[in-house]
Amino acid sequence: MIEDRLAQTLDRVTAAAPPEDGAFDRFLRHLDRVLSRARAAGLVRPELEPRDVAAAVVMVLATVRPRLSGGCDGDWRRYMALLLDGMRPAPIPLPARAQTGVSAPTAPV
Repeated sequence: MIEDRLAQTLDRVTAAAPPEDGAFDRFLRHLDRVLSRARAAGLVRPELEPRDVAAAVVMVLATVRPRLSGGCDGDWRRYMALLLDGMRPAPIPLPARAQTGVSAPTAPV
């Protein structure tokens, strides 16, 4: 069932430590390339980072897990719209990221 597969993905993505195989870092690098183009085109906030988008994916995935979100069918569309709207350029910048001592990977030049 699709909900079970999404639940498994959500569990893996939200685990305390990302998998050691480098998949998460590769995912962030791919996101960084896409975000760089979107930033250059003025389609997203200039301060939007790959980890922000990864967190948004987790948030949307959480809405399709009825036992966790308590949401109704179709609520994910509302939350997806809300998240995407928050990624668009805005006059007020996002708060700074917390300093964790871990730097996000960057795309190769």
